[in-house]
Amino acid sequence: MELLIETFDAFAKVGAGIVVLFGCLTLFFPKSVLPLFEAYIASNRGLQGFVYYEISSDNEKTSDAQLLLLGRDSSELGELATVDTIRYGDKLIVHSRQWMRALPNKDATKLYTLERGECVIVIGESTILKTQEAISGGWLSVATSNCGIFN
Repeated sequence: MELLIETFDAFAKVGAGIVVLFGCLTLFFPKSVLPLFEAYIASNRGLQGFVYYEISSDNEKTSDAQLLLLGRDSSELGELATVDTIRYGDKLIVHSRQWMRALPNKDATKLYTLERGECVIVIGESTILKTQEAISGGWLSVATSNCGIFN
C-alpha cells in the first residue's frame, strides 16, 4: 500500500511540475507558446484542409485569396506576409468568402466555405506556387479556429 501511495505521489509531483512549467512559459513567452498550443488543438478538433493565399504585385490581397494574417507585428513582415513567411501557428482571418479544399489544388473537393470574419490557423507545410500575376502565392495547410477569446 505504501508503494502505491509513493507512486501516486511521484505522478502528482511530475504532473504539477509540467503544469508549472507550461504556466511559466505562457506567462513569460505568450507569443511563442500559445500559437503552437492553439494550432495543435485546432489540428485535432477543427476542420482541416487547404486554403489558397496570394499577394499581388502591388502588395495587396488578390481576388483568389482573401485572407489576412492576424496577430503578428507588421514591421516584422512588411505590409502583407508572403507564403514563405507564414509559419505553423499563424492565424488568418477571412476577408471575404473563401473555399477550404481537401487537397492543395483548385480542382479539389470543396470541404467548407469560409465566410468573412472566420479564422483558420496554419497547421502544416505550405505549398508555394509560381504565379505570373502575384509576388507570392500558395496553398496553406490549415484548420478552422476561433479568431479570439470571445468568438
